This record gives sequence, structure tokens and C-alpha cells, in this order.
Amino acid sequence: MSKVKSVLKFVFFTIPWILTFIFILLYIDSNNEVDHLEDKYEDALSESDSSKKSLIVKINHLEHKLLKPVALSMRDIEEMKNKGLTNPLQDLRDDLKKHDELIPYGGVLGGKMGFYFDKNIWILTNKWVLAYFEDGHICGYVILKYDVNKEGNISWKVIDHHRC
Repeated sequence: MSKVKSVLKFVFFTIPWILTFIFILLYIDSNNEVDHLEDKYEDALSESDSSKKSLIVKINHLEHKLLKPVALSMRDIEEMKNKGLTNPLQDLRDDLKKHDELIPYGGVLGGKMGFYFDKNIWILTNKWVLAYFEDGHICGYVILKYDVNKEGNISWKVIDHHRC
């Protein structure tokens, strides 16, 4: 019986210490793994920020390219200036924004159709413009023909349109 008692004593006193030691080792190992995962997370965040900045630069570059006319020559610009436009590209955009009646769709849900953004009005040639329109709910594109008369007045004609 005393042998059984000593075995039971050993089991009840030694096993908790062994289990405590195992749990401490597991805790230390899990902390190391957490630290490693935190490092990987920080590296991924840094890489993501770097990629984001690179993409923003590329987007800005592309937007800048899109704002330039595709085929408007210096001769065309000078001709329009001689007809009274001081800054032909901006004058064309500003005039078009005043003519929301050219948009072949009505606004919905209280929205008002318009050409709201300069960056979405592309002067393609000395006769054609591609413009994006919207009312805050629906949108579309319109191809327009324009003419600048001798007095510097701009007339517009819708060639084609598409609603998004």
C-alpha cells in the first residue's frame, strides 16, 4: 500500500510540473510564431503601400495623357484663336458644359444630366469631341461634332451616344 501511495504522490505532484513545463514551452513557441507572423504582416503592409504608390503614379500619368487632345494640331488651335477663342481646349470644354440639352437622356431620381468633369471631355480633332455625361445615377458617352464660327461661337451636333 505504501508503494501505491508513493506512486500516487509522484503522479499527483510530478505530472502537474511536467504539464506546466510543456505548456510553458508551447506558449514560448506560439509567441515566436506570432512574432514571425507580425513581421510578415508588416512586410506585406509595406509592400502594399509601395505598390499602391506606384499604381497612383501610373494612374496620374495615364489621366494626364487622356487630358491631352488626340489630334488637335497647333494650326487648328491657332485657327480657333483667330476666331476668338482665347484657350481653345478649355473654351470648348466650358462651352460644352453649358449645353446639357445635347445629352439625349433625362436624369433619374432627381439627378440632372451634365458634362461635369473636364478630364472626361476629350477634344479628338478640330471637329469632334467625345464626352462623358452623368446625373449621379446613370451615365453615358456622346460623340459630338462642333464648329467654331468667325465670331468665336461654338455650335454642337450629336453624332452618336451610348448610355452606361
